Amino acid sequence: MRKDIRNINFENYEYCYDKEVSECEGIGVVLRHKKSGARICLVSCDDENKVFFIAFRTTPTDSTGVAHIIEHTVLCGSEKYPLKDPFIELAKGSLNTFLNALTFPDKTMYPIASCNDKDFQNLMGVYVDAVFKPNIYKHEEIFKQEGWHYELESPDGDVEINGVVYNEMIGAFTSEEDSLAENIKTRLYPDTTYAYCSGGDPDDIPNLTYEQYLDFHRNYYHPSNSYIYLYGNMDMEEKLKWLDEEYLSKYDAIEIDTKVEKQPRFAAPQTVVKTYPVAEGEDTKEKTYLSFSVMLNDYDEIKDSIAYSILAGVLFGQQGAPVKQALIDAGIGSDVSGYYDPELRQANLQIVASQAEESQADEFVRIIEDTLRGIIETGVDKKALESAIAASEFSYREADTGRTPIGLVDGLNMMRTWLHDDNAAFATCSRAHYYEELKEDLNTDYFEGLVRNILEETHRVVMIYKPEPGLWAKKEQALAEKLAAYKASLSADAVEALIKDTEKLRLWQEEGESPEALATLPSLAVADVKKEAEKYANEVRDIDGYTVVFHDLPTRGIVYSGLYFDMNELPRGLWVYASILQSFLGSMNTGNHNYFELNNDVMLYSAGSLNEGMIGKTTLHEGRPFKSYLTYTFKALRENVGKTLDLLYEIISSSDFTDKKRMKEMLAEMVNSERMSLIEGGSTTAIKRAKSYFSKADVFYEETDGITFYRTIKDLLENFDEKADDLIAKMQYVLERIVRSDNMLISVSCRDHEYDIFTEEIKRFVERLKENDSHKKERTYGVVKSVPEVYGPLNEAFTINGGINYCALVAEFDEEDYNISAAASVLKTMLSYDYLWQNVRVKGGAYGCFFDYNRVDGSCGFVSYRDPNLSETYDVYRKAYASVMNSEIDQKLVDKYIIGTMSVQDTPMNPSAKGSVSIIAYLLGQSNEMKQKRRDEILSATPESIKESAVILKRLADSGYICTVGNESTINDAADMFGSITSLV
Repeated sequence: MRKDIRNINFENYEYCYDKEVSECEGIGVVLRHKKSGARICLVSCDDENKVFFIAFRTTPTDSTGVAHIIEHTVLCGSEKYPLKDPFIELAKGSLNTFLNALTFPDKTMYPIASCNDKDFQNLMGVYVDAVFKPNIYKHEEIFKQEGWHYELESPDGDVEINGVVYNEMIGAFTSEEDSLAENIKTRLYPDTTYAYCSGGDPDDIPNLTYEQYLDFHRNYYHPSNSYIYLYGNMDMEEKLKWLDEEYLSKYDAIEIDTKVEKQPRFAAPQTVVKTYPVAEGEDTKEKTYLSFSVMLNDYDEIKDSIAYSILAGVLFGQQGAPVKQALIDAGIGSDVSGYYDPELRQANLQIVASQAEESQADEFVRIIEDTLRGIIETGVDKKALESAIAASEFSYREADTGRTPIGLVDGLNMMRTWLHDDNAAFATCSRAHYYEELKEDLNTDYFEGLVRNILEETHRVVMIYKPEPGLWAKKEQALAEKLAAYKASLSADAVEALIKDTEKLRLWQEEGESPEALATLPSLAVADVKKEAEKYANEVRDIDGYTVVFHDLPTRGIVYSGLYFDMNELPRGLWVYASILQSFLGSMNTGNHNYFELNNDVMLYSAGSLNEGMIGKTTLHEGRPFKSYLTYTFKALRENVGKTLDLLYEIISSSDFTDKKRMKEMLAEMVNSERMSLIEGGSTTAIKRAKSYFSKADVFYEETDGITFYRTIKDLLENFDEKADDLIAKMQYVLERIVRSDNMLISVSCRDHEYDIFTEEIKRFVERLKENDSHKKERTYGVVKSVPEVYGPLNEAFTINGGINYCALVAEFDEEDYNISAAASVLKTMLSYDYLWQNVRVKGGAYGCFFDYNRVDGSCGFVSYRDPNLSETYDVYRKAYASVMNSEIDQKLVDKYIIGTMSVQDTPMNPSAKGSVSIIAYLLGQSNEMKQKRRDEILSATPESIKESAVILKRLADSGYICTVGNESTINDAADMFGSITSLV
């Protein structure tokens, strides 16, 4: 039985306060270490996925990114673990469920999580030593590698700037929306630490000196400025004793003024004009972003924060929201979004119209103000509020955090208040009573008062973020001139010294870890890994002749369901229309609702989860046939399953495709969203496009969610009047051809005693769907041009306005490759954490690089992320085979990579995720026996099997296909590598 931590020995700690934490059915205690002044929060509960983090309040005074660079570099070796990269060495052979470090505008956090007790202590020990005793004072190379440095290869060469954080932030600033958000933050909080970019502005990062960087660590990384968090089922007394004896007792408390000051409110609203880069000669029409941002409540006003978040959706975010719709109706932006940000000391709310014109700025503000005034006078729509409150409360109670440990998410939320008030560590916990209060407030003018705050707040910034053709080229030219001037200012001796420094750094990076250093790092054994694979929760049942895949899982009264409609009979030329259809359905008027009312009911009964999606998969059996599905998934409390299925039937049977105005609005939103997704997900864009040269599954991806899809919907939008009727006809054909009762597979996750409730409701749904099928028309879809199965070996490059690249090299398996698949999974871990990490990230300066091995679709490949290089990276890829074959690989090293491989596979999943994984396995024909066999093979991998699996790397080197998304000038310099070069968007 778990010990009540309020009764353990707190020697050397001051007991501050405690609280029952209802979310995890645990007990929370806040302490302060007497000697060092460190703050500690313990949350003891039955969760085996244990979480630890140590955080520091870091308040930068410039935009050099010093906090971000410190975050990277303290994990590059420490006093007790003097390796160059213990972080990555840990990742190779750890069973962690989370391992990372995070920089925020006002804090830096070092979180880890693991279900394995030994592993958890190992990770915790390395992280605490890293933050308090890093090797950054011994090796300036760490700062140069992770932060920034000048590079010069020869006396007649050009000086360049490189560094992991430097390149990461160039990539971050390539995103127009991320850059806009950073500019808004800077302008809203000009007198605080938030005025600066904690991640680092690429223009400012090279202004950071090594001494300034060390001073930042000296000043901020002391226990008196730390926040230590322990969550889960563990011996808290043991952890406290370890922290005290090993670290905290060695420090005396000091006064550190890192308080985040409040921003004084503006006397009057401000308007700011900023520019972002587009290509020279690019049309700038309707490419301006208009934003309306206000600073609102303080961090400790939790109820108001929940309410403002709900209002942001009701007024600005969801389909048909009054402010959003008023702006769209006025032709101001093709996509309008509203967002409430509670993460800063003083929260803010932002309304952004994308694809607008600079000349519309005054009208943009007027419409927002007039609409808000009207809402104050008539009242906020009560049904919309009721639905949004229900959805928010559902999400809070469900606590679905995906693959991120719930204990970490809770800890991140706690830091929002604990960072600013030592007595408020648990202020964000136990929020259920706030929802009850908000429901009661529906009968008062509480929400209208919040709307009035938004309207009347003088601390407002209206930002006009407009395109500037050729801006990136100008910045590149200015940087080149600055670097040339810098080189010209150097004496011959200084030039020679810079060349030697460049070589010195490279030699340091190439040095392997000594056996002595590696021996200091704690490790696990393969014996610490559980032998049994977690079973898929699939039980095939029958409801009146319909196949139901049931997943008996502890869903706490929530039913998770999916309806899968087989798309294999649909001609390829109609895939794109199926994808458009799945985005339109649920956002159009229906027989009983307009789309705003429909959204309210979906929020009320299924927490906004009635989502349409598409799955395209390839199986490994019977010659790897391709399978694709149009899907509808939802989650609902068991008592709301019937109402949710009623809504789904209404959407399927009576969506109004005659409303061309609404369709054009939706299409415009899709174009903008897809455009940003392609740019921000450059690595996914590149590798999926490259795989489409040979994989039908990735052709499906390309035509339903990739570059081809974007170009198709962009053309439909630009020629909407001409093509609308054809679009409508094809969508109706797809709907009637695919969404049929006799073409459906049903998946459901719940407890067995809840299955009967689901059965009755799904029977009723199916009967109506059958009736609807009988009334369908015999439609034709017209002529669809014949196209090849795959795109062929195109070897393309796609340019973006930014200084970084995403480089993909891919190849297809041969049939004989499947018998090496288990060892190749271990090879994937080995390459990603060793060869690629060392050569593409450490030496090359890329933010990331991965080996993608996918036995499901029969492909493998490399892809880099925010990479300053291009041809050099492809050279690294092609040398991977030789590197593996020439390496000395012993069983001890293989065992480490086996553990790292199993860490990914054994990450705990919530019931919703378990159900999703199980149904996908069913659709792919994967059994529990196959899963266990594969696990056994991975656990028994040997040096010989690893080298045998490397044959796929030879195939990549000899006949792989390439695709790059990246910087125009870099791509043009390597033009002979590509069959075509075009702009991405």
